[in-house]
Amino acid sequence: MKTTNPEKTDRDSSNPMDDYDEELKCCVCLDLVYKPVVLSCGHMACFWCLYQTMGHVYTSYCPVCRSPFGNFPRICKTLHIAVLQLYPRVHKRRELQVREEEREYEMFSPHIWNIHSGEKLLTCNHVLCESCKKLLLQPVVLNCGHVHCEECLVGSSQFCKCSVCKSLHPNGFPKKCFALEHLIKLHLPKDYAERKLSSLGISIRHDSTAFQKRIELKTVPCASSTSICFPAWVIGHGPVVHYSSGCDQCGMLPLIGNRYHCRDCNGTSGFDLCEQCFRNFLNLPG
Repeated sequence: MKTTNPEKTDRDSSNPMDDYDEELKCCVCLDLVYKPVVLSCGHMACFWCLYQTMGHVYTSYCPVCRSPFGNFPRICKTLHIAVLQLYPRVHKRRELQVREEEREYEMFSPHIWNIHSGEKLLTCNHVLCESCKKLLLQPVVLNCGHVHCEECLVGSSQFCKCSVCKSLHPNGFPKKCFALEHLIKLHLPKDYAERKLSSLGISIRHDSTAFQKRIELKTVPCASSTSICFPAWVIGHGPVVHYSSGCDQCGMLPLIGNRYHCRDCNGTSGFDLCEQCFRNFLNLPG
């Protein structure tokens, strides 16, 4: 896959239908973000753009703030749908562009059903918290792609855990997603003001204890590339490193330690899990 030069796209700044909010610009390709993934630092990029910036051997860093990370996040469906609702024309151009590149390189990203009402309109139902089912307030995107209010996530448990898929978030407590919060404030100002006012009493207590709770929240132990001694790999005393594979659950890239591969998947690429995610799946009901 290749990052697209925005100067070579068919975007015409003179056409108002092709304009979009600058806050929704991918920090890598500098075009409208498509299938956005959000890092723990709160910055976002296109699915393929961030994948290409990741180091398959050494620690990866956010293209904006250089915060280290070792887990490739899943696509944030809430942000993806919000972008589609607001800018359907530009979104369609990006979709066709990415599909063409995927066919060329025979690499395909996760499919998301594009449900668009046909109107350029963002409603509260598009940006609800996965926990409290209210309008998102200080939205935080977990590594699994689900979005929660910050106050809902802080008070949930001692681990940073998603209430939807029960996945544990690696790399400490995530920061709020700047782009998503900007969209809500800009396009739903009245609803956001009412939501903020209704939670004012909670927010006062929340702000006074949030920092302490962030410290108390335990980080998920994960054999990411940031915690492994690289010289040990070279001399053969470190864990097994699968340079061409990543965990399809937590996004660890490269996959370090035992690799659990789906037997029904053909070829070298398929569904893989690291040891921790494999054990977590065994503990899930069903």
